Amino acid sequence: MNRLTFPSIRLLRYSLLLLTFSAFFSAPHPAISHPLKDISLAHEIVVSVDTTERLLIGTDTVCCFDADDGEVTFAVGSNISVDKVRFSGREIEAKISDAALYDAKIITLNLLPENFTDEVLGKGALVFTYRGRFPGFEGATAEIKRGISFINTGVIGEEGAFLPSTSGWYPVREGRTATFDVTVTTPSAFNAVMEGEWVSSSREGSRRVNRWVSRKNLDGANLIVSRFVVEEDSHRGIKLYTFFLKEDKPLSKVYFDKVKEYLDFYADILPPYPYKKFAVVESHLPTGYGMPSYTLLGSNIIRLPFIPDTSLGHELVHNWWGNSVFIDPVYGNWAEALTTYTADHLYQERAGEGAGYRRQSLESYRNYAGSLPVSLKEFRFETSMWARAVGYNKGSYVFHMLRKLVGDELFYASLRRFYDDNKFTFTTSEDIEKAFEAETGRKLDWFFYQWFVIRGAPSLSLSDVALTGEKGGEYHLSFLLDQGDEAYILKITMLVRTVDGEVRKEIDLVKERQRFDITLSSKPKTLEIDPGLDLFRLLSYRETPPLFGSFFGSEKGYYVLPPSAEVSDKYAPVALSLSRDYGQRVTNAGDVPEGLSSGSGGLFIFGGPDVNPLFERYWNAPSKDVSLEGNLFTIKGEVFDITRNVVVVAFRDRKDTEKTHVALLGMTDEATMNSIARRIPHLTSKGYLVFKEGGGLLHGSLVGEELLRFDFD
Repeated sequence: MNRLTFPSIRLLRYSLLLLTFSAFFSAPHPAISHPLKDISLAHEIVVSVDTTERLLIGTDTVCCFDADDGEVTFAVGSNISVDKVRFSGREIEAKISDAALYDAKIITLNLLPENFTDEVLGKGALVFTYRGRFPGFEGATAEIKRGISFINTGVIGEEGAFLPSTSGWYPVREGRTATFDVTVTTPSAFNAVMEGEWVSSSREGSRRVNRWVSRKNLDGANLIVSRFVVEEDSHRGIKLYTFFLKEDKPLSKVYFDKVKEYLDFYADILPPYPYKKFAVVESHLPTGYGMPSYTLLGSNIIRLPFIPDTSLGHELVHNWWGNSVFIDPVYGNWAEALTTYTADHLYQERAGEGAGYRRQSLESYRNYAGSLPVSLKEFRFETSMWARAVGYNKGSYVFHMLRKLVGDELFYASLRRFYDDNKFTFTTSEDIEKAFEAETGRKLDWFFYQWFVIRGAPSLSLSDVALTGEKGGEYHLSFLLDQGDEAYILKITMLVRTVDGEVRKEIDLVKERQRFDITLSSKPKTLEIDPGLDLFRLLSYRETPPLFGSFFGSEKGYYVLPPSAEVSDKYAPVALSLSRDYGQRVTNAGDVPEGLSSGSGGLFIFGGPDVNPLFERYWNAPSKDVSLEGNLFTIKGEVFDITRNVVVVAFRDRKDTEKTHVALLGMTDEATMNSIARRIPHLTSKGYLVFKEGGGLLHGSLVGEELLRFDFD
C-alpha cells in the first residue's frame, strides 16, 4: 500500500508507504533474484465481518503452494486463532508459534511425502479455518501520528473494517504473490471493497454478500468495509468507482473526470493501466493509502479541493510502480522514488515549477537526513521524516538525473521495458538497472552504485573564479569545483551569461576537487553551476533559509513555554501537539540553560519579549525584510500587530548558524490555537506564517544564498 504525496498536507505526505507487503511478514530472502518469484498462490477466501462484535470469521482455501523440505509456513496476525487446517479433505496438525521479530503467529505444516502420496501433494489444497477479534477505530485513530499515519494492524467497529494485508487477516505465505477470490459477508448496510474486479453484490436477509476477484498476482489483499454510497463510470475500458460515506455526486464527477485525464496522459508514456478498475474510497481513518486498483482517503482529506489535481495522480501511478511491479523490501524500496518522480515532480514540471519542486526536495533532505548515513537502497518504509527525505526526495531526484543522462525518449522506453519484464513480480533496483542498460545500450552500473548504494550525498562548492582577456578578444574563464571527501561522477550544467547571450555547457566532475577552463568569445556577466537544480547534492546551510523543517528535523530541541502559568497554559496545547508529532521535549523558559550546547537542537519559543525571556536572548531577525518592534511584526513590507494576529517565524541561532529556532508570537482563542497546532506540521517547508485576524493565512520563506553563482560585475 503506497503513500499519497503532495506538498501541502503533511498528514498524507508522511503517511503509510507500503501495507500490501511490509516487513511485518517479511524475512530476508535468500538471493536478490528472488528464486521463488514465479511461484504464486491462489487464495479462495470466504469471510464474515461482525461490526458489532468486531469479529472476523473465515476460511481460506490455498493451492499452488510449494514445500521447503516438506514444511510449509504461513503467517497470521497475533489476534487470529486458527481453528483447524485441512489438506486434501483431511485435517492435519498445525504448529502455531509466535514470530520472533514481529507481532504475528507462524503456522508450520508438515507435508512430508511419507504422509501424503505424490499425487495428493501435487493437487492438494490447504483449507484454513480461523477467526479473530480486532480493536476498534477509536484506538487506531488515536495512534495515528500526524505526519506518519502508519497503521499495519486491522480494526473493526461500528464504522466498518480496515484490514490491510499486514494485519494478517488471512494466512500469508512469505515472499509469494497470489491471486484472490474473496467473498465477504457483512451487515446489509455495509459494502466491501478490495483489489480486483467487483463480481457480485447481493442482499441476503440482514446480510450483504460481496465478491471480489483478482486474477492477476498481487503481493497482498486489503479489505475495506463501510456504509458506502457507490457511484460508477468508465473510461478506456476501465471501470471507475467512488465509494463515499455519504452521497456526493458532484464530487464523484470531479474524481471521475480527473482520473480520466490521468489515464489519457499516462497512456502516452507508461504501459497500459494494469487493472480493470480504479476506485476512490473514503475512510473513517485520517489516512491516505494506495492499493492495487484503488486509493483509500480519509474523510478529512477526500474533499480538499486540491487533492484531485495533486495526490490522486500519485496514487494512480502507484498502480504501475509498487502495486503491479512489486518491491522486494529487503533490497530497498524504489517504488516511492519512481512514483514521486513520474507523478508529483512531473506535474510540477509541466506547470513550470520543476526547479522549485527540486529545491524543496534538497531543503527537506538537508533538514531531515543530511547528517544520516542512509543510502537509497537501505530505504524500506516511511515511518519518519528522515526516511521520507531519503526515499522520496533523494529517490525522485535520482530518477531525474537518470532521465537527464539518457534523454526523455530512452528514459520512458526503459521504464516501459522494466515494467514489461517485471510486472506482477517482486523487483529490486538491479532490475531497473538491467532494463535501462538493455534499452540504452550503455553501462550504468556506476550510476546505480553511487546513487543507490553510497550513503549520503555529494556537496558542491564554487571557488577560485578567475577571468582573463581583453575587450573585443577572447576571454578565458577558470574556476574550481569541490565536491567533498568522496568523488562522485557528476554531470553538471554550467551556464555563463555574457554581454552577447548565453553559453551553456555540460561538464564532468569526477574528482574531489577539479579545475575547469572555458574560452568565451564575449565578456561574461555571471557564472552559474547547475542553474536548473538538476543535480542532487547536500545544500550548505547558507544556501537554505531558516525553515520550520530545520527545527523539526532534530528531536533534540525544546518547546519553551513562558514562565507565567496563566500564559503557559494557553500555549501548552500547541506545544504538546507538536511534541507528539516530532519528539522534542516541552519545557519552561526557566529550565533552559543559559547557553545551549552545540549538540542540542533548536528552541521553539512561545511568546514574544513581553512574556518569554528566551525570546530576547535568542531572537535573531532572519533577514533585513523581517523585524519586530513592540507589537508590530514586519515581513517583506507587510506589518502585523501580534496582539491581533499570530505569527510563527524561523530564525538562525546567533552563534551556531546551522541551528534553527522558531518563535510563535501572539495569542488567540483556544479553538484557533488548536487549529494552528494542526496546520503547522503541514507547512514545514515554510519559514514564516501569519495567521490573520478573522481568518486567512500568509506563508512563505526567505531566500538562501546562491553559492554556485558568481557575478563578474
